[in-house]
Amino acid sequence: MTEMPANVTEIELLRKEIERLNKIVEALVDRTEEDENNRLTDFGVFHASIRLENQVRSRTQELEEALLRNEKITRALNQAKMQIEQNEQHLHDITASLGEGLMVLTAEGLINFINLAACKLLGWSEAEVLGKNSHDLFHHSHEDGSHFSIKGCKQINVAKTKKLYTSDDDFYWRKDGTKFPISIVATPIKLQDNTTGVALAFRDITKTRQERDWLRLMQAAIEHSPTSVMITDNKANIIYSNPQVTKTTGYSKEELLGRCTTIFQSGKASAKEYEHLWKKLLAGEIWRGELLDRRKDGSLFWEALSVAPVTDNHGVVKYFVSVSEDVTEKRKMQSLLHEMSFHDALTGIANRRRFDEYFDLEWRRSKRTSKSLSIIMADLDFFKQYNDRLGHQAGDECLKRIAKVLESRIVRAGDLLARYGGEEFVFILPQTDLAGAKLLANEMRKSVLALKIPHPESSISKYVTISLGIATTDHIRNASGNVLLHTADQALYRAKSLGRNRVEVADIET
Repeated sequence: MTEMPANVTEIELLRKEIERLNKIVEALVDRTEEDENNRLTDFGVFHASIRLENQVRSRTQELEEALLRNEKITRALNQAKMQIEQNEQHLHDITASLGEGLMVLTAEGLINFINLAACKLLGWSEAEVLGKNSHDLFHHSHEDGSHFSIKGCKQINVAKTKKLYTSDDDFYWRKDGTKFPISIVATPIKLQDNTTGVALAFRDITKTRQERDWLRLMQAAIEHSPTSVMITDNKANIIYSNPQVTKTTGYSKEELLGRCTTIFQSGKASAKEYEHLWKKLLAGEIWRGELLDRRKDGSLFWEALSVAPVTDNHGVVKYFVSVSEDVTEKRKMQSLLHEMSFHDALTGIANRRRFDEYFDLEWRRSKRTSKSLSIIMADLDFFKQYNDRLGHQAGDECLKRIAKVLESRIVRAGDLLARYGGEEFVFILPQTDLAGAKLLANEMRKSVLALKIPHPESSISKYVTISLGIATTDHIRNASGNVLLHTADQALYRAKSLGRNRVEVADIET
């Protein structure tokens, strides 16, 4: 059994006893020396003296060792006490620096310990809460302010259930009467008197709840978004897709999870287009564009796509977020509108805008290749009188029939017929010399006459007729496109001046 440490008085008595025994030993030694010198001394007395000396020395050594042990134990106890005090201070410093509130409760909910963070969060001082019931102080009401009975307090009941309790849905009430949401962990513990208590750790999650609510709102918005949203890792493997992706592509969420986005590729896009896409993304830039993709059933669709890289704190790309929209119908509509913008609403042939664009293109090509380009300008004879006599509805029907028969004479893909304005038409004939243009112009004149559309106000024929003027780059190589058009218009004027219903070439050369 370990000896208990002696107090100061006992240590002093031990020291005096050792001194006394030392004196006895010295006296015995002196006596022994005298007996050795005296031959008449009884040998038994000498032997007894020696034996007594050994006993005294042994007892003295035991006493000295006991004293030494008591001194060591005393020092150890003092050091342990100092260590406990240091640990307590260290623990106090740690709990005071924590952002989380810490408390220790008895089985009845009385506060045995509270740290500085908990005091700050609750608005109470340590002196005000120690020994008080925690539920009555700051857990007394529900979120809506209604009374919360202590019997239903799961935090305090941990002492009885001896089971861990965690929650992100509890509320604490401050001293000033305001409330705040908390995240709490309640752990059963043994207190000093061996009764069960509760250790509470909690923190204010007001900001966290706001962020959580915002994230829920954003998630709901993404889930119900009419646009497709996908998140992939940095190797383009899908880790999230919203329902619109399924609606657009035909793939279920389960089928897409973990798959590479290459499953959407139609093979119609060029390799350079994808190279440009990846170059921008890996550089940390957003890529925007349109791709022709493929659905699960094999059908193709146009997708307007925006892809943004998501980087970590070191700028390394970790994820990609893509937002896309099926623009197949929109592109069809745009194509239709584009087509309509280049077509005459009445006759269905190309309009003046389409003519201007195409003429500029072919004029430049002719200049570059030195190949002939011919223009035919055509105008219905006495069409104003036709309208005045028969009405605009009859005039519109006449224009439609004329446009249709003229268009039927265009057999080459590069040739273009356009309504230039009113009753005037124009033809662009790439790689066509003057002879070829004359041949086609005469065929058109005959085709119009062959329609035999009655014209009661014409002074040259009882049917609708047409006059045509021709100009070709063979005569005006070094002039501008406007000069070519002007020359064709002059040729048309010449045809009208010479009696109409004829084909003429301007007699001026530039």
